[in-house]
Amino acid sequence: MAAQVAAEAKADTAAQLEVLVDADVLTATAAAEIAAEVEAAVESTVEAELLADASVDATVEADLEAGVAASVAAAADVDADVDATVDLDIVADVISALGTIVL
Repeated sequence: MAAQVAAEAKADTAAQLEVLVDADVLTATAAAEIAAEVEAAVESTVEAELLADASVDATVEADLEAGVAASVAAAADVDADVDATVDLDIVADVISALGTIVL
């Protein structure tokens, strides 16, 4: 009878150990899955930040290009205004000189 009780206790212990081993395997598997999910989330965040940085860089570059284009256009307008003013001054000087000669 003692041998039978010992055998049953041994079987129970073996079954409990098997359950514990299974639980450890499940825990390790879950931990690996969680680690993979965290790694994927970190990679996704880094990629999103890199895309955001690239977008900001592109926006700044476009703004700079637009500013340069506007400055060039404004300089061209000023240059045209100066040329027109100089031309009018020359015409006025010529008319004045002709008026002096005629008189």
